[in-house]
Amino acid sequence: MSEQQVEAILKQLVERAVGPRMWVGVQELEDSTTSLLLFNSPTTGSTLAVKFNPKNIHQDRLIAEMQQRRAFSDAEFAKKGKVE
Repeated sequence: MSEQQVEAILKQLVERAVGPRMWVGVQELEDSTTSLLLFNSPTTGSTLAVKFNPKNIHQDRLIAEMQQRRAFSDAEFAKKGKVE
């Protein structure tokens, strides 16, 4: 799969997991088997990240991890009174 195809898939996954226009990008790490998928929380505007293996993308797991990461972040903001 080309880099553009991978990016297109990841953008679709972000849209399914957290909503439209929440895509930020991918940060490649020194370890070639791990990258960070970056996306914004529509609730807080914070940029969040989940790790993934760009050579072996598990779509359902990535969606679940993004939703969990967003829920955790939103809850932390709410505890601090920063989210209504």
